[in-house]
Amino acid sequence: MRVKLSEDPNDAKAFGALAEMVRRRAAEGPPDDPLAAPHDEHEKQRAADLAVWALAEELAGHPRAWYPLVELARLSIRDDHEGALRRLATAAERDPSGHALIEGLAMLREAGLPVEALNLGVGHWRVK
Repeated sequence: MRVKLSEDPNDAKAFGALAEMVRRRAAEGPPDDPLAAPHDEHEKQRAADLAVWALAEELAGHPRAWYPLVELARLSIRDDHEGALRRLATAAERDPSGHALIEGLAMLREAGLPVEALNLGVGHWRVK
């Protein structure tokens, strides 16, 4: 999956599969130190989210990568509102097909941020 993602960092299926693997691995903790494993569900979720964050951040460095930026925005929308909006704007700029914009708009609507969705949409609207 890493090879697929290095070729196409926007392969949502490959990203999802790899993200699920790193989530499971992070929730289990290091195999050689069971005491270092997350103990409660909140710790497990945080460890899993951090692992996916690291994966998405690594892939977001690719100049054509927009999907990892959308995932980073999804992970940060509650804690880093402005950062999430910047990531969504960058993702929309990198994707001429409009898929990143659609993903970003949907995420903002689901997060209860319709004004931000409107601003993102108007900012990247291309009349054709």
